[in-house]
Parts: sequence; C-alpha cells; structure tokens
Amino acid sequence: MFRSSGGSDSNDANVTTKQQETHKEMVIDVNIDPKDPKANEAARIIQHAYRKHQEHQEHQEHQDSCHKHQY
Repeated sequence: MFRSSGGSDSNDANVTTKQQETHKEMVIDVNIDPKDPKANEAARIIQHAYRKHQEHQEHQEHQDSCHKHQY
C-alpha cells in the first residue's frame, strides 16, 4: 500500500486498511467454474498464497509499528 512521508496519521492507516479490505473482497469474489477441477485447484493455490502473503505483510507492519514505539 502507501505510506505518508510525514508523521503517523490515523487517516492514512484507515485508508490503507480500507484499500486492503477492498482488495481482499476482489480476490475472494472470483467466480470459478465448479466443473473445472484444474481451475479450482489453481484458485485454491492462488488464494492460499495470497493469504500467506497478507499474513506476512500484517506481521511485518505489526513489527514495524512495535519498533517505532520503542524509540
């Protein structure tokens, strides 16, 4: 997402969170033909990778936030 160049602004955090939620909805709402096993398997793999990426990103943002509060 994006970060402001200035100090921490709660509006920036809210906008980023809203963008992430919108993106999640777009990914989840993909329509896959239930009769196409290869498409379903590909969708499962992509969704799993996306969730892992999101978890990693959220973990990294949490760590960054904790480090900012230490100083």
